[in-house]
Amino acid sequence: MSAYIVGKENIDIIVTALQPLTQEVGNEIGRKLWVENLRSVAWRSGPSDFMDIRVKEYEWSERERSPQEVMQVVGTYRYQSCEHAGWPTSPACLMVAALEESYPKSAALGLPRVTKTPVSHSRMEYVSEQDIHSAIFQASIPGYREQEGR
Repeated sequence: MSAYIVGKENIDIIVTALQPLTQEVGNEIGRKLWVENLRSVAWRSGPSDFMDIRVKEYEWSERERSPQEVMQVVGTYRYQSCEHAGWPTSPACLMVAALEESYPKSAALGLPRVTKTPVSHSRMEYVSEQDIHSAIFQASIPGYREQEGR
């Protein structure tokens, strides 16, 4: 395995998805995320000057993305940041886990959202087992998406 330093844009996307209340809170969250990524890189390949220079200067810029894009960025971040022993108990790991839990499973799978109204009349989004099997089936048939539009 290897680890690399994720870009500022990816950190911005994750921070935006976490919906910080203020610019200062966003800045602090972004710094924590980046530091955790750098710990992973340092564990794999040695310390870097990047940590001292760029992380202290980090300022969050809001970057809205689709749920699918956010989940792709979160997955990449997790993969690049989980190399060191402290990852499972780090604030960054907890933030990433919270995002993964809060985003609809349909976003991660690239499936359309299905809305259900439970007895409490609140709305929740979910993906059924049937949706997952359907997506796997569709992905296994070459040209299925193109044929579907006819």
